[in-house]
Amino acid sequence: MNHLVKLWILVGICVMFHPASAQDINPETYLQDGDNCYDKGNYECALENYKAYRYLSGNSGQDVSVQIKNAEDCQTNKAMADGYYRDKDYENAANKYQQVVSMNSKDEYAKAQHKACVTEIEKIKTELAKPPTPPPAPVRDHVIKGRDVSFGLSVGMVVPKFATSTSGRFIGSVADYGYDNTETNWEKPSYSSKIGISAGILLDIRLHKNLYLQMALNYVNIQMTNSFKNSYDLKIYNSGGYMWVNPYTTTTYVMGTVYESFLEQYKMHYLEIPLLFSYRIKLTDKSNIQVNMGPYIGIGIAGKCDITGSVDYPYFPEYNINDNTPTGTYYSWSYNYNGKINLFGTTGDVQTTFNGANVTKNTYKYTFSDAPFSRINAGLSLGTAFEVYGLNIGISYDWGFNNLANDNYWSSDRMTITEYTGEPKMENYKHKLHKLQVKLGYIFRW
Repeated sequence: MNHLVKLWILVGICVMFHPASAQDINPETYLQDGDNCYDKGNYECALENYKAYRYLSGNSGQDVSVQIKNAEDCQTNKAMADGYYRDKDYENAANKYQQVVSMNSKDEYAKAQHKACVTEIEKIKTELAKPPTPPPAPVRDHVIKGRDVSFGLSVGMVVPKFATSTSGRFIGSVADYGYDNTETNWEKPSYSSKIGISAGILLDIRLHKNLYLQMALNYVNIQMTNSFKNSYDLKIYNSGGYMWVNPYTTTTYVMGTVYESFLEQYKMHYLEIPLLFSYRIKLTDKSNIQVNMGPYIGIGIAGKCDITGSVDYPYFPEYNINDNTPTGTYYSWSYNYNGKINLFGTTGDVQTTFNGANVTKNTYKYTFSDAPFSRINAGLSLGTAFEVYGLNIGISYDWGFNNLANDNYWSSDRMTITEYTGEPKMENYKHKLHKLQVKLGYIFRW
């Protein structure tokens, strides 16, 4: 029930019970109250009083139609302006508040709201005038993705290297070729690498964020060669019975050049267990670079050295001992050798074929007090790898720390090839195995 209705009820009661008092009501009071309410911006109050005045004054009073219309317009515009303001539509709100102020300059609320709208509009213009603020750089997550525990497979190639040393004055190879003690006739081994293969399975475990532990079981094939050629002049006196020279004379000698050629082929098979700490540098969610380092231990499961070679005496003329004149006779003969040594065992054998006045074959078998090499090969591995979507390609170098050479073999009689013992002993001989590995693998990380 609005105020106007209440007013009519009140007026009706006064007229019914006090007929004379109705004449005491002064309509001008409502007109003044309406103006006061209008000036204060209370348009609902203004409308009630203006309409009460018009009712009470009748035709004899002042026409207040304009006041009523202005109050209604101000009330409507004010309500619309307040709605725009709540919706932060400051442009339309300012226009409506301005219309109220234009009709009622005493409306302090409308003036204050209009000023507030202008302030907000200026703020918006200022913000729009500023250069756009670049979006903050995305925070990069450096932790690589994928499972914390993964399995993988790998294959690769192996390039080995033998590192040898001794505290003595002589370094030879696994076999004794019968050279004498002069430096010009030492064996002087020169080892060359041949590419071997590797294959294995691995377990990749995340320890913390991008730090991993990688364990594997790998088969590693080592292949090396040692080849040498030598030639020297030889003068054989008292030739009777020696190397199939004419056995009936002791008054001549033979002289010529001896040519020697030998090839040693090493094949060693290991099971290796590396324990690598691996730090990963993230490139994308599914690619990274790895830095790997850690110890490894290898166990030799098989190893042998195959030896082939020959000692050739292609042209040895015969001379008289007294005046060194040729007799017109010359000799030619050769020895061919095929040998095999169990590198992790204590056995070996050599087959010798003599080609001279006739052909003779002999086989010699050997048993040693110790194997040439220890089965254990331990060291440190350092490498790097690149991985994308689980596919992994890496390179590493392995330093063998322990000495493979068993002193009981190398400081005593090695396996003799040519049936002539030369300089067999190597004091404090050290033989270490290093290797370069290139691997291609796949890790089931996703």
